[in-house]
This record gives sequence, C-alpha cells and structure tokens, in this order.
Amino acid sequence: MPDPFADKIPAYMERIEQCLERALPGADIRPDRLHQAMRYAVLGGGKRVRPLMLYASGECLRVPPDQLDAAATAIELIHAFSLVHDDLPAMDDDELRRGLPTVHKKFDEATAILAADALQPVAFQTLAESQTISGNQRVLLVRRIAAACGSLGMTGGQCIDLASEGRNLSEEDLEIMFAMKTGALIHASVMSVCDLCDDISAEQHSAMENFGRAIGLASMPNTRRAPARFASTARIPVPLPRSATTSPGRTRASIMAPRAFMRASSWSIHL
Repeated sequence: MPDPFADKIPAYMERIEQCLERALPGADIRPDRLHQAMRYAVLGGGKRVRPLMLYASGECLRVPPDQLDAAATAIELIHAFSLVHDDLPAMDDDELRRGLPTVHKKFDEATAILAADALQPVAFQTLAESQTISGNQRVLLVRRIAAACGSLGMTGGQCIDLASEGRNLSEEDLEIMFAMKTGALIHASVMSVCDLCDDISAEQHSAMENFGRAIGLASMPNTRRAPARFASTARIPVPLPRSATTSPGRTRASIMAPRAFMRASSWSIHL
C-alpha cells in the first residue's frame, strides 16, 4: 500500500522551497534591491497549497516529481506575484502578510510593483528552460498557466472583486469571481499534471478536470461581500470521481492523494 500523502508533505515542502530558491536571482545580483524584494515576496513562508496540490495530483497519475518541479515552481511564482499586487494600496491596501510587512511596506511601492512584474516572466522562463519535460509539454504548460492567470482567470477575478467593493454579490456571482480569482490557478495545478501524463485516458482526464474545478471553488474564503448565508464555517468534503481510478496501476489509494493533502494541511473551507 502506498505511503499516505500526508507523510510526504514535509519532503514536498522542502522540494518546492529548493526549486523556488534556484529559480530566483541571487540577492546580491544587480539590481540587488529588486532581487531582494522578489526573494522576500516568494521565500517568506507560505502554505504552498498550489505546488502541494500539483504534487498530490502527480501521485494520482504516477508522474515523477522531477517532471512536476517546473510547473509547481511556475505556479507558485505566479501566485506570489499576485499577492504582491493584491497587497498594494490601489488594491487591498494590506500592511501585513503572514505576520510580516508586505513587500511595498518592507521596500517601497514602486519596488513592489517591479518585483511582482519580474516574478511572472521568471515563472515562464522556468517552464521554458525545464530539461525534464518535452518541448510539447512545455508549450502545454505555458498555455495552461498563462490562461489561468490572465483576464479570464486570476487577474480577471481580481478585477471583478475590486469592482464589487461595497456590494452584496449573489451566490452565482461569488462562484464566478472565486472560480476566476482563486480557483483558476488551483485548477491549473491539478490539470498541469494531466499535460505531463502521456497515457492519461479521456475518462481520467475528465475526472481530474472535475476535481480541479471542485477543489478550486471549495477554496472560496469568507468575504465581507458575501451574502449572510455564506458567513458560517464548514469543512467541505470534495469527492473524487471514481472514474479517475479505472486505469491499471492507478489504485484507489494513490488517487486519494489530493484528499489526504487536504486533511493533512488542515484545510477548513470557509464559505
């Protein structure tokens, strides 16, 4: 029986930290202040939910971790750049993140903007330069991750969020906003593994697609703009379709890795 994914989370956490460290320019390379801000934004801690979800999905489809590293790194860099922008005075105007000064408070607003801008190309450079995946796989990943963070994904969702300030959104509008703002990149974390699996069946692909969208939407946090009925806290079980387990060699135990990840990470989903 495979080891529970929960037991592997510390090793995967260390793995992604090493990948991020390698991807980022050194703090002493000019322009050093910009590179220091980039490293501060990325290496200052975090749950690494998206890379962990990607590695968990990789276990489901038996994709080796060294083939997952580039996508995991790129997605986390994209996520980090979005947080720097979210914290800016023109956006959410936050002074703290994870108990530490936000990038624009630690450095300055202009440096924070430039640091976030620079993280995005590093993400795609990481994909383009990966030596562990094929050229076609690199193209598939670039296309998927670019779509997830663009105007029809994460960035568009943030735009809707800002435009909805002071309004009560309907349940449908909330789902659309969070499916774009947060869910798109989580969905890409799951589906990137499908791009790296050469022998995935249509049924398995559909199962992972459904799971990726469900887990992305289940990540909706509590929000001051949500209707009153969303104010309660609940742990949401996200069932994995049985069709994901039909291929020989992909056992029920291995396909449960994303669920084990959620339990081990103590995810409480706030609606």
